[in-house]
Amino acid sequence: MINTGNYHGVITSGSSDSEEIRALTQSLQIMQHGIAEREGLLLTQAFRDSLTGIGNRLFLIDILSQLINDADILNFALLRIDITDFKQINDTFGYQASDALVKEFSQRLVNFSLNEDWVSRLSVGHFTLIAPQLVESNISDYIDSLIAVIAPPFLVAEVSLQVDIVAGVSLFPDYGNEAEKLLRRAEIAIDLARIEHQPFSIYQQGQDESHLRKIALVRDLKTAIEENLLQLHYQPKLDLSCGRVNQVEALLRWTHHDLGFISPEEFVALAEHSGLMPALTDWVLKSVFDQASRWQQMKLDIAIAVSLSAYDIVEQFPALMETMLKSSGLSSDRIILEITEGAVMENPELAIQVLHKLRNLGLKLSIDDYGTGYSSLTKLKTLPVD
Repeated sequence: MINTGNYHGVITSGSSDSEEIRALTQSLQIMQHGIAEREGLLLTQAFRDSLTGIGNRLFLIDILSQLINDADILNFALLRIDITDFKQINDTFGYQASDALVKEFSQRLVNFSLNEDWVSRLSVGHFTLIAPQLVESNISDYIDSLIAVIAPPFLVAEVSLQVDIVAGVSLFPDYGNEAEKLLRRAEIAIDLARIEHQPFSIYQQGQDESHLRKIALVRDLKTAIEENLLQLHYQPKLDLSCGRVNQVEALLRWTHHDLGFISPEEFVALAEHSGLMPALTDWVLKSVFDQASRWQQMKLDIAIAVSLSAYDIVEQFPALMETMLKSSGLSSDRIILEITEGAVMENPELAIQVLHKLRNLGLKLSIDDYGTGYSSLTKLKTLPVD
């Protein structure tokens, strides 16, 4: 029976067997028990996360396949759940602290689900949760309940730490009847939740193609910035009082090598949500300063207006502009910074502080898209704009 892989059968010796046979039987029993233990350990290591003891990706795929093939299971939801700032936590507090966080986090998920088999850890701060019989209309309430369980602070390296999560949801059988497809679509949903700055997103039919396009554009935009493949077009502004062009507006353009013209609305939004905005802003400002310096050397009295993102309105931005003005030797009145009303309203106090610092550098400021959002003449009066 051992030679067929059965290590759980009983090996016995007869009463008439010799002492040598009985000793051999006992040795075989010990060997059989040892092999069974090692096989069990290997099986556990193959299907269980070594840090938390919950299921890993292989375990998840197996459980999902069982549920899909169970005729009594009519529907369930698969949630992909990520700790949003896990890398920062790990970098700040170290591996031991982040390991402790992962253990406590996984235990809270298990307690919430009431079934350890419904919870798996994919990697680092990435988890999944199976929710039997959960339908789309109830997902928002379910996520709220989950967030409430995660909300109490975690004690990490003797520091009380608040943890935020983002989730992506795929539904069986609505949007997938294969384990790998359900998992992939939950990952697509969580990517969309990040891009849209939402606590969760539910996969909808047809999002596979949209997701692949977004991933490709983010990847290629990074390359376009690094390899100087973007363009700035300058739209003239005619001053009707004197009949001459004294300003232009810098318009960012990108022609993708395969997809052709990409709308700025699309790729700027992707840059904002993928962390590429600082690099994109840096490219635009360097290009604008270079062009403005050339026109200044040519004795052309033309100012360039540059649109800023809400992601540019940070404490460090005035210092960056001051450095660029000094290094370029450019007169500050050659640059006009355009800030949308929405960017100001995201954090009015910070925006006003930043704008005052920029104004003190001699830079001209203007509000763009005024009246499209939180229009307020009272707020407008407090802004140091030209």
